[in-house]
Amino acid sequence: MPSFRTIFTVAAAAFAALSSAAPIAGDAPGVNQVAQLVGVSGVGNDILHGVNVENVDVTVLDTRADSDVPPEVSNIFADLIDSLTEREEAPASLPVILIDVKAKLEVVLGQLKALVDGKVNVDIEVLKPIIEDVRVIIAGALVSVKLIVGHPVEFILSLDGKVLAAVDVCQILISVLVLVHAILACVLHVVAAASIKIVAPLIAGVAAVLANLLVVIFVDLKAGIFVAIGPLLTPALLEALAAIKLDLVVAVLKKGTN
Repeated sequence: MPSFRTIFTVAAAAFAALSSAAPIAGDAPGVNQVAQLVGVSGVGNDILHGVNVENVDVTVLDTRADSDVPPEVSNIFADLIDSLTEREEAPASLPVILIDVKAKLEVVLGQLKALVDGKVNVDIEVLKPIIEDVRVIIAGALVSVKLIVGHPVEFILSLDGKVLAAVDVCQILISVLVLVHAILACVLHVVAAASIKIVAPLIAGVAAVLANLLVVIFVDLKAGIFVAIGPLLTPALLEALAAIKLDLVVAVLKKGTN
């Protein structure tokens, strides 16, 4: 079985090629950060569809009285800064982060089902924002998980004042993977054949940031998740993820089955 180093060396080359063929900001999405985690030379920056998953940088707008910035825009950015400050002061544990992701993905899946119910083909312009929502949700989780790297395991695995077993946290993680599969499989089921080339790089973007998230959880957190998840990964789940072109995610997960 290839090592993490081999997996992401191949992934880096694949996504570098993909980025040159698709209108994605920056180079290989999310791969540089993953490559750094496993000791592979970086291939680009960490901009993924305009979202920087390496650091959260907020531009402070000029809110003086003579500023041209509309008050409503200034207020939005002020709320965002307050939100990020609060996040830095009180980071969420891994179960809390994953439960939040799960809830958001359930909303996306519900919206998708309402859109495609009874339809054979759905306009690609309707589906593209849905795939992007999935990527943004996972990218947000990646930022949150990075904030708790180095924290005690007792905090990382905590939920409602209790420390969960690693295997219980893995169950939540697997439910997230199942939801991602359900959303993307539904998209592929209803998208017109002519639009597959448009959807493919979007799904690749989801795969890159999800694989990045898994590596941070498995390697950086040092909370026993990598060992605990192996017995829970069924061949059916891995095959289902591979069927929707989440090969990079499958490669990371298979390391946990060794």
